[in-house]
Amino acid sequence: MGHNFSRRSFGQIHEPNPLLETYTTLVAIELCLKDHLRDMRGNHDVGNLVDRLTKPATDGDRRIRHHARMLNQARNSYINSLKLIHCTGDNGAPRRITTQYPNLRYVRHCTDPGVDQGSSDADLIALRDHVRSLRRELDTYLAIQNSPQVVP
Repeated sequence: MGHNFSRRSFGQIHEPNPLLETYTTLVAIELCLKDHLRDMRGNHDVGNLVDRLTKPATDGDRRIRHHARMLNQARNSYINSLKLIHCTGDNGAPRRITTQYPNLRYVRHCTDPGVDQGSSDADLIALRDHVRSLRRELDTYLAIQNSPQVVP
């Protein structure tokens, strides 16, 4: 079992690549959320961090509540898409990613040797698109609160 696809993806920075774009965007989102929350805890669980960010918005004005709902919808789509991605677990066995995006480093792609069930390009593109949407909604949510966006 090899991780040829992941190694190629992270090694080719200059070519368009959905896995690399997804991973690096999630790093930026995680850092933004942790900075905004002023709390470095979170175990790379971007969904949980978004939840913590938007929880106080339930008492906010209507505009903030609306954008919190939009951000949470994007969060849910991201989580559902992330859970479809196959990776190699700590014990070397195949599994799906649950909540922690760093496991994207160990994607089991359908073209990797010895992989019976792996993620397809379409799975990775769908995840990338949901991460793009999450970033857009997060930027909008932070902008209405006059907070720095994902990439200041």
